[in-house]
This record gives sequence, structure tokens and C-alpha cells, in this order.
Amino acid sequence: MAVVLHTHATSPRYMAGILDRHSSLPVAYAIDRDELSPGRVYLAPPGTHLVVRQTRRLGLDSGPKFNFHRPTADALFTSAARVFGRQVIGVVLTGGDGDGSRGLQEVKKHGGTSVVQSQTDAQAPGMPINAILHDSPDHVLPLDRLGPLLKTLLAT
Repeated sequence: MAVVLHTHATSPRYMAGILDRHSSLPVAYAIDRDELSPGRVYLAPPGTHLVVRQTRRLGLDSGPKFNFHRPTADALFTSAARVFGRQVIGVVLTGGDGDGSRGLQEVKKHGGTSVVQSQTDAQAPGMPINAILHDSPDHVLPLDRLGPLLKTLLAT
């Protein structure tokens, strides 16, 4: 699993450790050319786009910002959709801008599934609202129902 959180380039690298302590899966910052392994969470390092390369390995890209951010969900979703197609499940959670909308469109274009947290329970509803307006997601659910949905989707 690959995860993008909007973090500034100078942000201390604490988030992976915090998430690791609260997750049943190991969480670590992605390293360029990491091989995606089941049961692991790869977090985008601060200030760096996390992408999936054609080799099916992770890549780190310090290219231009998108939607004023680096890293972005759009970069991850778009690259993952082009490599893994129908196997991709793109999930947009709370956030204050439009990141993720274009990437979810690519996920669906390549046969994947798009999931969006309901804007009614998002602390910052901008990203979910934008994704709902621009993607017509396959699923829109409150946060507490996303885990069970993802388990079901992964089992099929």
C-alpha cells in the first residue's frame, strides 16, 4: 500500500514512526526503487512525489508541485493506474484542496476503483468534495465504513 500525506519538504520524518506504532502493518518512508510488497505501507517522504514506475517498483520524484503540493495523490494514483490498472484502489480522505481528483479519474479510466471519504465527516472536506464533483467515485462513505469496504474490495 502506498500513502501520500501533504507534508512540507522540511517536515521532520516523524509520521512513518507514528503511523507504524498505530498500525498492524509495518509503515516506513518509501525509498527509490522499493519493491512493492504485500502487507507493507509505503509513505511518501516529505517534499517528494511517490510514483509507481513501469518496473512495478516505487519511485521518488522531486519534480514540480501539483496543486501547490509535493507529494501529491494525483502523481501516485496516475502512475499506479497506468502500471497496475484494475488492481488499483484509489482512496481520497480529508484534505483542503483538489488533490486526488485527477488521479482518481485515471484510476477509473484504467479500470480501477475510486473511493472517497464522505465530505460530511471529513475535517477538511475540500479534497473529498472535489473528488466527488470531478470523478463520480465508485464509493463515498464515512470514515468508519471505509475499512470494511476496503477489506471487501481486497478480498474480491
